Amino acid sequence: MAWINPSSGIRKLRQQIHQSEAVPQLTLLGMLVGLATAALMIAFRTVIEWPLQILLPDHHENFEALPIYLRALFPIFGIGLLIILWNLIPPHARRVGVAHVIEKLNQSSGRMPGLNIVSQFIAGSLAILSGLSVGREGPAIHLGAGISSLMGQYIKLPNHSIQTLVGCGAAAAIAASFNTPIAGVIFAMEVILMEYTLAGFVPIIAAATTATVVTQLVYGTSPAFTVPEVSLGSLAELPFLILCGLIIGCFAALFNRLIRSFLAYQHLPIWKRFGFAGLVTVLLAMIAPEIMGTGYDTVTSALSGTTVLQVLIIVFCAKIIATACSIGLGIPAGLIGPTFILGATLGGILGTLSEMYMPWETSGPAFYATIGMGAMMSAVLAAPLAALMAVLELTSNSNILFPAMLTLVAANLTSQHLFKQPAIFSAILTAQGLNARSTPVAKAMRGMSALRMAITEFDLLPLQIELNQLQEHLKHSKQVVVRCNETENLYRLADSDYLRHCLSEELSRNKIEHKGREIIDLEPWLGAQFDMEVLPSHVTLEECLRAFQKHDHAGVVLALSPNSPPEGYISRQQLMSYIASLGEH
Repeated sequence: MAWINPSSGIRKLRQQIHQSEAVPQLTLLGMLVGLATAALMIAFRTVIEWPLQILLPDHHENFEALPIYLRALFPIFGIGLLIILWNLIPPHARRVGVAHVIEKLNQSSGRMPGLNIVSQFIAGSLAILSGLSVGREGPAIHLGAGISSLMGQYIKLPNHSIQTLVGCGAAAAIAASFNTPIAGVIFAMEVILMEYTLAGFVPIIAAATTATVVTQLVYGTSPAFTVPEVSLGSLAELPFLILCGLIIGCFAALFNRLIRSFLAYQHLPIWKRFGFAGLVTVLLAMIAPEIMGTGYDTVTSALSGTTVLQVLIIVFCAKIIATACSIGLGIPAGLIGPTFILGATLGGILGTLSEMYMPWETSGPAFYATIGMGAMMSAVLAAPLAALMAVLELTSNSNILFPAMLTLVAANLTSQHLFKQPAIFSAILTAQGLNARSTPVAKAMRGMSALRMAITEFDLLPLQIELNQLQEHLKHSKQVVVRCNETENLYRLADSDYLRHCLSEELSRNKIEHKGREIIDLEPWLGAQFDMEVLPSHVTLEECLRAFQKHDHAGVVLALSPNSPPEGYISRQQLMSYIASLGEH
């Protein structure tokens, strides 16, 4: 365990991770990420729940018990504070949420800025405290992924390992929020990292498990919602389950389309966007106070099967409008929790109708509310496996898997293929002018440390060198790196055969009878075509490719810091050959 020591130990850890998958080391880091994320989640929940416990009657989600004027006052006051906060911070610090995490994974290899994490913590707390129709899971994922990224950056891990830690943080956040570690792992792989890797599974499982243990010590072992014992009553209900999936898929598509419609107004001033979202929330909360805040009590009520049909319809219609408006207009909070509310209420509506009009005894509203919760999450996020695992863990009932799978498939096909609605986080990134999609080649390059491919055994020559030293280097080196400027870190890559040829011509042309101590200037032999760019040694192969696409350089030099000696280099030809080999596979 010597590698945990702060100086030489961390250096050894970086080398191990650069040169191999280093699963044991990343697993230990994943456990530390789980601890840090759980602590941050506890702090985040405390900041939200403690004031609401004081301000609201009975419990911290009981907005329904407030008089009408306070239902209006809460969002108005909160929106005012959010407008002030968002105008005080710089624009780049306003990028928050799950979409921001995915953006940083694609654009910066998971290196997330600390200021955005602070913005998310404060703004997410304010949004939920003020009763806006949003969830805490989006901010939680950003906070977990962000603290994990900062940990990786602090100990100077390579970027491909920081990406794994970001997945660990996201999984830990979901696990801590819902007490669902398996769903957290699958969500991180399916939505955040968008790939399944054997090397990533173990650290992410360790992070989710650790976070779950810590939060269970604080909040108990009960899941986020109280789910009754439910099961499929009869195989005769299967056609109706498929119909439910189709209906849920239609409303999931409508929800995504509403959010995308509001995203078109991101160019408006902050006060207009946030003010309109607050106004919509106030008006809808007058008739449906259940939409305010995280709404976990509303989910529990729908899952109990006791909520009357008219209330379910009102809450569902109000929630879908209020949440789409808030998320689309940029309120810095989440939408995963609201998808559970939408699914539970819509499923409850369908279950109640089945009881009223089916000629045989049905499974009841509680069963369909549970199924609807998973189907709505799956269709909105395009995350069927994560939604299925969430339903399984929340119910602790494997009998619900088969009907849930059937409904999920119908809902996903309807939303994504019939109505052509993309996953909501991809839509948010597209509205911001970003692309969340990656090719298989790009993913492979993003998952590999540049230093792992780099040539680390090479000769580093000064621009002016003694003749005998140059000849000695050229005897055994195929390629050499020439440092042109000590202060500006300018390097050039040259083939030793070419340098040997240039030296031979120089000696024969000038007929020099040398004694080996003459100073040879390599500058005339090294044109701009030999230039090399200096990159941090933590970069991935994808970042090296971006550097080559930006500048027509012969190679890149990898160094721990701008003033550090080179740790290795990658030539353009070497990288292009590797990309060609990926294409062949």
